Amino acid sequence: MAFLRKSTSEGNVGLIYSIIQKCIRRGLEKECLYYSQILYNEATKNSLRKRLVYVVNEDICHLDLSEEIMNCKDEDLFKYVIICCKLKKTHDSAWLSRLALHYSMNNLKTDNEELLEAMKLTEFVRKKDYESIKQFLGKYNKMYNYSSKNNLVWSSLIMWKRRPELKQEYSINDIILPEPKKFVEIPFWVKDKHVSGGTKGYQFFFDNSLVVNEAIYEDMWSDCIDRYAEECKKVYLDDEKNLGNGKTKELYKKWDEKDLPDLKDEKVLPGFKNVIQTQLLTRKNNPCVYYVTSKKDNKKYVLKGPMTGKMRKQIMRTETIKKRLKMNHLNVECINLFNQNWMKSDSLLDYDPSLKTLKSSKLEGNVYIYSGENCNVEFEMIDKSFIEIFEQYLLKLLVGANDICARNFIHKDGKIFSIDDHSLKLDIDFNNFKMKKSLKDIWNIKITENKEKIISILTEWFIILEGNILLTNRICILIDRINKFEN
Repeated sequence: MAFLRKSTSEGNVGLIYSIIQKCIRRGLEKECLYYSQILYNEATKNSLRKRLVYVVNEDICHLDLSEEIMNCKDEDLFKYVIICCKLKKTHDSAWLSRLALHYSMNNLKTDNEELLEAMKLTEFVRKKDYESIKQFLGKYNKMYNYSSKNNLVWSSLIMWKRRPELKQEYSINDIILPEPKKFVEIPFWVKDKHVSGGTKGYQFFFDNSLVVNEAIYEDMWSDCIDRYAEECKKVYLDDEKNLGNGKTKELYKKWDEKDLPDLKDEKVLPGFKNVIQTQLLTRKNNPCVYYVTSKKDNKKYVLKGPMTGKMRKQIMRTETIKKRLKMNHLNVECINLFNQNWMKSDSLLDYDPSLKTLKSSKLEGNVYIYSGENCNVEFEMIDKSFIEIFEQYLLKLLVGANDICARNFIHKDGKIFSIDDHSLKLDIDFNNFKMKKSLKDIWNIKITENKEKIISILTEWFIILEGNILLTNRICILIDRINKFEN
């Protein structure tokens, strides 16, 4: 998901993906070529390749073409963009995959051979029986792995074996690339439920974003009449209405929930309601973190616990330092629940308690985890908010925290906050930041450009904390590291 938020000169990758697919559906060759070049040049070459393979499997259902694209030379990708625009379209592979899930999940009967085979594959997916899927796919197994085990691959193969009309002819040698053309304004039909900030709901998607220029299956008025479209659209809309979410991924989870007798009850914490765990535990004996709402003031908080007395001291030591340095903080305090130590802090997130998803781990079994938006910092923000982020990073180095990654910085209304920064007094390590190399290069340049400002911050900290030999010594080390830093 983080890759979809990567910026380009024409918007994030998620938006570019959507533009390319909608243009292919409508046969807009020049526009599709323009945004494909943006993706190729500013994201990765492989991102364009993977997108084309995905689109072919979803909207053209031509497995030989998908395989060609997967193995073609980089310089030929743009010719395949044009081929995709020119070929007739069908969304039946996607309809079939989703309909098979509906039939299997609800124990419905059918005598349709395609649907019966798709239901069998759906059961394999549910059981994570990838060996059986691999055997079914045969030579197309590599494409399945390349597509991150996307159902469209096996769904396309089911149809490919039975429908000769899908085997459309084309020739890469006949393709002459047109002059790329940029949209004056991104069309409304690009921005559907699959795009951040787009129009929600499947009805908009069906009416506007799934429009094709020429369909393989069409009526006398040239309207697309895919075989499974009418029934599957009703399934999507009914599930959206009755379940709150018709997404395939969510339906698989709901299907699994039916067979989970060991599902843990919702966590009960005295004085709080709407308790939702924020993420699965990654280490044994670590405290859990929850979003909660106070019954007393109806305000939303974050609770972490239970924790040892030693951890409590580490947390409160950092909180004290934040307040002395007048840094952004979340009013952390320790409270007693079940005669145990718990951390309570303000929540920047106005979380929706209905947004939760079932997850499993060896440590915890089956537990509901919050699945809504978060307020985590994305390191792409360093271009505009470097000093604000770096100041919080300096704090982590000062207190000797050991968990330095994007999810441990959060933001709201332009303010950056550091979390999970227990004062462990670990050695200062300037290379412990987990970020992509391209971003690390920007990060290093920004340090060099802002040396004077950074040293000014540290000098002010030294004055405020004068008398605390341990902390002032660490500040001196930080100042020395910044003075010697070269990108």
